[in-house]
Amino acid sequence: MDLFLIIEIGISLLFIFSSIHSIKYKKYLIIILSFIYTIIFENLNMYFSAGHTSGYFYNESFHLYIFNTPLFIIMSWSIIIYTAMLLTDLLPIKESSKPFIDSLLIVLIDLAIDVIAIRLFLWTWINYSFNEAWFGVPANNFIGWLLTSFSFSLFYRNFSKIKNKYLIYLTPIISYLLFFIIMIPLVYIEDLLNLSKNQQLLIFLFLIIIFISRIKYQKIKVKTNKFTLYIIDVIRGFYYIFALLGLILLKVYLENIIIIFLGILFIFLEISIISFVHKSKA
Repeated sequence: MDLFLIIEIGISLLFIFSSIHSIKYKKYLIIILSFIYTIIFENLNMYFSAGHTSGYFYNESFHLYIFNTPLFIIMSWSIIIYTAMLLTDLLPIKESSKPFIDSLLIVLIDLAIDVIAIRLFLWTWINYSFNEAWFGVPANNFIGWLLTSFSFSLFYRNFSKIKNKYLIYLTPIISYLLFFIIMIPLVYIEDLLNLSKNQQLLIFLFLIIIFISRIKYQKIKVKTNKFTLYIIDVIRGFYYIFALLGLILLKVYLENIIIIFLGILFIFLEISIISFVHKSKA
């Protein structure tokens, strides 16, 4: 059984499904621009981190690539970003808080799936064993995703409101530049303080606290439809099911019992948010 081909086909179907929704509700620019954005930051991040600790590379068994990044990765992050933004738009929060929620929802999935993906050898982190940092995943991976998704959401959401309709097409480039500007000082601080792989998680935790503190409630009436709710449920649910099955079938829980409680926590948070949105619609 070609696991890599199965994954590629599965993600491709989810991408098509999401694209149909985006076209129907005229949100296709999120899919297109996040697709381009992922091509940029995945390939550049691999280039800049090549050969260094916490650098990474993908398994060569995948069939379709754009430069050094498997196509399924690009499609996958595009639909994760897309559904996170859809979900955020259904929550009673201020507009200024949405980029923070978007990035937190994206990282929530990343925290769950990366642990399984590296044990399936879909990709490999350089100089990291499974018992280091986040069960084998560098803290900078999550810091990076928090910042890349935040910058994309920030610029996309703001550019989509202004009169100059062409500026929004610069979102991928400007977003990556902002990420780069923020990430460089953080890496410098880690080196300056000589933080261990596990201690670097404290910076990630600090950023999470900051992002949560920026969320402001706003009582609003949100309109949605069954198709949008279905897309959110199916896409985000797929990644949690993938993580849960991996946790059980690969017996990851035998490595560290804490991962079971974290898995339960992530699923609880996701179900709570989704249930809230469904009840609000009802």
